[in-house]
Amino acid sequence: MSELITQPPPLPTSGFFRSGSPIDKARLTLRLYGDTLDPVIVSRKLGGSPTHCCRKGDRFYGESGELAARTGGWTFIRKVETGSLDRHVLCLLEFFNDDPAFWRDLTSRHQAELNIVAYLWQSNQSIQLSVDTIRCLARRNITFSLDIRAPLLAPGSWG
Repeated sequence: MSELITQPPPLPTSGFFRSGSPIDKARLTLRLYGDTLDPVIVSRKLGGSPTHCCRKGDRFYGESGELAARTGGWTFIRKVETGSLDRHVLCLLEFFNDDPAFWRDLTSRHQAELNIVAYLWQSNQSIQLSVDTIRCLARRNITFSLDIRAPLLAPGSWG
């Protein structure tokens, strides 16, 4: 019978334990979507313009030809290359209306998501979001998702 471990092992005391280096590049995307979303109204209430937007049914051209938007959408994209990812997320959130009543109303009718695509070019890179940043997302009822993009490693090359 195995023992139940109730305490984590002690942290190493030698100098090799540390978090990884910051990421090289990232894309932050704030997305709002829903069948009744009106991008003009959302832009006015948020206090900012989207990178892309559409109403449900709007026509656009994709790889397979002309398509119709299945739902309304409002997207703001910010590409970052240096600095703290945490700080970039806070700056993005602070750019828009931060009234909790506004966000409660908006997210009661539409979905809200912050997607981060992190590009990692080295091993041992780290991504951290502070408690304050997570609270800012939670106060706005924004779902958080993370995509990590890194070069493929040859089999057996794990460090």
